[in-house]
Amino acid sequence: MSSFVSLMCVKCRRDFPKSTRLLRCPDCRGLLDPQYDYDRIRSVLTWEIARQRPRSIWRWRELLPIEDDRCIVSLGEGDTPLVPSVHVGPALGLSHLYIMNDGMNPTGR
Repeated sequence: MSSFVSLMCVKCRRDFPKSTRLLRCPDCRGLLDPQYDYDRIRSVLTWEIARQRPRSIWRWRELLPIEDDRCIVSLGEGDTPLVPSVHVGPALGLSHLYIMNDGMNPTGR
């Protein structure tokens, strides 16, 4: 699979391939932040394609730092529903507040 994601140090701006096993830059110890090539992602992943995939985090495979599909392990996590807030939103003056129901994940967290 071609790479749609690279990593960039938030401090020194050094680039790393997504396959790196580092969490921090070896030069300045800054965190590595994902950088997405959205134009390339759009060329292979559309809403129509995503809607046809199973409802899980792997629906968004191209956005995740996985090089080899054989490395994927899943318990059916992800794609938790957003529930409209019928009490908190209006109390805060918000007409479109949604709460993510992470209790639907396999761990219940």
